[in-house]
Amino acid sequence: MVDDTGADSLDVGQEAGLDLRGCRKRWSGRTLAAADCEPDSASVSRERSVGSADDLGDASVQLLPSVTLEPPTLLAEQPVSQPQLRLAVLDLHGSEAAWKQCARDSKRRRLLGEPLPWESMPCLPTRIGSSDVLNSRTVIDRPESSVQSSTQQTLVRKLVLKGSRRELPDEDIRRVALLKLQSLILSDQFATQLGTSLGSLLEDGLSHDAATQSFADCFRMKASSTLQKRASSLQRLVNILAGLGVDRPFRLTESELYAALCEMRATGAGATSAQRIIESLFFLEGTVKFLLVDINAVVSGRCRGVARDMYLGKHPLSQKFPLSVFQVRILEEAMNHEPSFVQCILGQLLFCIHACCRWKDAQRLRKLSVEFSEEESLLYADAISSKTSLSLDARTRFLPYVALGHGVTGKDWASRWLQARQAERLGFDDCALPSFSERKGCWVSAPMSASEGTCWLREVLGKRMSDWDPRSFGSDLGR
Repeated sequence: MVDDTGADSLDVGQEAGLDLRGCRKRWSGRTLAAADCEPDSASVSRERSVGSADDLGDASVQLLPSVTLEPPTLLAEQPVSQPQLRLAVLDLHGSEAAWKQCARDSKRRRLLGEPLPWESMPCLPTRIGSSDVLNSRTVIDRPESSVQSSTQQTLVRKLVLKGSRRELPDEDIRRVALLKLQSLILSDQFATQLGTSLGSLLEDGLSHDAATQSFADCFRMKASSTLQKRASSLQRLVNILAGLGVDRPFRLTESELYAALCEMRATGAGATSAQRIIESLFFLEGTVKFLLVDINAVVSGRCRGVARDMYLGKHPLSQKFPLSVFQVRILEEAMNHEPSFVQCILGQLLFCIHACCRWKDAQRLRKLSVEFSEEESLLYADAISSKTSLSLDARTRFLPYVALGHGVTGKDWASRWLQARQAERLGFDDCALPSFSERKGCWVSAPMSASEGTCWLREVLGKRMSDWDPRSFGSDLGR
């Protein structure tokens, strides 16, 4: 039998003739009190402790199993007893009463103390909000942080965005439109001449980049806005034909096109949508060449009749009110008070006004010069192209522009514009006027869009006109 005084259990087991292989040796140091086990007459009990206080440090809970070991000859005759676990909770440092008292005090303060505003009326909104905190004496009296000082140094003025629209860069518009057209043409590559050519080149080992470049060269002479409009119209026609059960839209018949146009008229589509679809089909015929259909036979008289019927429902065009003389006078006077980067923007606006030039055409300027006389000054500009330049010869020839340098106020605004451009180091590489980032306080590489120019125009006029309605003219300066 195992001695409780700390005798070697292995020696005792060998003397008793027991096989104790796999059993742990009893700790010789200070141990916890084990549970009392009643020994069986045919077995030898051995207490096995999990650990001692020295090993567990400040641990206050010990698992004390009691295991009964049976001789090998009796294991088959009697069932093995399961370990019995006991929880011994120790308070070695005497801190149990302290944390119990702390818990009682905390609960008493929470129940008997004054409730917070949001605890007293849980169903009603509290009257204390963020403004009360921000306007409190604690926030007002504290020193300004580095974040607040840096924010005050770089102030960002708000722009009037009402009535404006976001314009994508010309490169993004062209890229998305080409991807749409490429997906439509390669979906049935044997229906068009371009698709057949690209399919044969890809089979011969042409790289994907070379095929994309070849596809882009096919539409090189088309403007990005034109590609966007035609691609969107063709995609809409493909979706309508798919709803009618037509899987190959570039092999459509006259009856299928007529059914698609009638479907658009029945569902209340836009007034010009049917006409744009017909124009897109002829656009695709002149660019990629249909091989399996005759587009002149497909677009029959009744198809044109549906498009005309829908087009007559279009609302009449109403031009926005032009700028008045008083507003132009404000813009010319603002050239003497605004910083140099704002003068560059105002000068571009005044040039469009006095030269009767579109905004996008003014972005193609390549040269500016001023000629003075006794009382007047003329501003001369050369642009590389314009919207009305259709032939290749016209697109590679400088188009002259002339504007009044003194304007309606009789003061020279053109010279201040050129000086501001020189101070801001603006050139004529990609565009005449790049976009300005107010967050960074610098010019960016992208050209300034007509919508952004309209925002600056409204801001300058809004600061100096109290009774002016910013919605009196549109956001597109290109018209």
